[in-house]
Amino acid sequence: MNSIATHRWQPVQALAGAFVLLALLLGLNFSSLQSMWQTWGNSNTYTHGYLVFPMVAYLIYTKWQGFADAAHEPRLMGALALIACGLMWVIAQLLNVHVVGQLMFVTMIVVLCWSYFGSKKTAVIMFPLAYLFFAVPMGEGLVPGLMSFTADFTVWALRVTGLPVFRDGMFFSIPAGDFEVAKACSGIRYLMASFALGTLYAFLSFRSIKKQFLFSLLSLIVPIIANGIRAYGIVMIAHFSNMKYAVGVDHLVYGWLFFGLVMFLLFYVGGKWRSAEDMEIEVDDSGPAASPLPGAKIVTAVVVLSMALVIPHLLNSYTRKINSSAGLVAYVPASAPGWQGPGNQAIPFEPNFSGAVAAAKGHYRQNNTDIYVWILRYPAFDPEHEMITATNTVADLDLWSVYEQVPRNVSDGGIKVIETGLGNRISNYTVWHWYQLNDVAANSLFKAKLAEAWAILSGSLNIEEALVVLATPERTEESSLALEKFVEAHKNLLRDCIIRPAADCLGSAIDE
Repeated sequence: MNSIATHRWQPVQALAGAFVLLALLLGLNFSSLQSMWQTWGNSNTYTHGYLVFPMVAYLIYTKWQGFADAAHEPRLMGALALIACGLMWVIAQLLNVHVVGQLMFVTMIVVLCWSYFGSKKTAVIMFPLAYLFFAVPMGEGLVPGLMSFTADFTVWALRVTGLPVFRDGMFFSIPAGDFEVAKACSGIRYLMASFALGTLYAFLSFRSIKKQFLFSLLSLIVPIIANGIRAYGIVMIAHFSNMKYAVGVDHLVYGWLFFGLVMFLLFYVGGKWRSAEDMEIEVDDSGPAASPLPGAKIVTAVVVLSMALVIPHLLNSYTRKINSSAGLVAYVPASAPGWQGPGNQAIPFEPNFSGAVAAAKGHYRQNNTDIYVWILRYPAFDPEHEMITATNTVADLDLWSVYEQVPRNVSDGGIKVIETGLGNRISNYTVWHWYQLNDVAANSLFKAKLAEAWAILSGSLNIEEALVVLATPERTEESSLALEKFVEAHKNLLRDCIIRPAADCLGSAIDE
């Protein structure tokens, strides 16, 4: 009698163990779920994230009978994978790379499911688990490429139509008026929504893995091309209406109506592609239900996997003992031979990098060449004063238009910079900036984060960090050459004023 009662309660014990592990995972990594939730609410691009977890719960519910009948065979070697993912999550938190932390959070859910339930049960709900990755708000890195494609496609289509077009970066003009391919025109919102919906539709509508993959791929490609057609259509409406329509908020409305039409056509094609096999009701032919897992093995799995979840977080007590912003100051270098400065002449342009705890700036001059320098200091690994983040931009985009932004090598200087061409109706500037981390000069967010990650892995947490920004008037090749000449003359002074300030480092710190 007791053995029958025990056997009856074992499935409940297994589910209880799963809830304990999931609660522990959520508690230890709650900051990632919180940051995902905030991004869903703050960005229209990722509002579909609110629906992902409820949808996954529903999809698991539809597979529940097959999941319950499959054998429960824990894979405790998965604890090693959990520890590895947990370590990457901790490093991502230290580096303030939220998207990596969020990816590791979702990956840990999948790995935990496999480690606790085993291969057979996990295989039954593999798609719902994989669909969790759509909850991660990622894809911002695609925006520049999507903007370029949209601009290229629109200008090409206008020229095929016969309209004369003048293009300058993301800006182009036709006889009726001027247009800009802004971030909102990149189509990233349509792309994310289409891919998430298309993948779900493919899973629910097709039995063949090949069809599921092809339709998901189609839902990824179609919105990119459709967005180019949308942009072209908006420009043509503005052209034929003499800039009366499709130039304000209404062009966003037209865009969403067009997106709705595209999704309808995509699903219509999907419906036509379904075969008789796809419409058959899926029958569970997995055979009789497997025997429940004994309670002792459930407890062992819960204990082992709980330890695997906790171990990476023990590192926080050590790695959080890092640089403080107290006493952090900023200096600009004394002028090299042949240069005058640093002076304090003001210009309309100011860098838009936020979070610096100290700053210094100076104006340098040689003959008729003016160079303006800003040194912005940041404490390493401080989420309240983050230097290396995509939200930091070189200029206030409400005041300045970015015509181009490209990496550039400074000849014989050992420094790689990011060159940005800025302009508005009053003035134009060529701006260089790079991230200085001790002796490393990085010209991309990825390289700068890599330098920080190496510091963590090597145990060298004392990093001197600064953003170096240089600007000179006009957007010409001569402007770039002037900046290069300045950097080659001051490269060692610039670095030393950040790492080891000396008498040739000037300028009082401007504390926030």
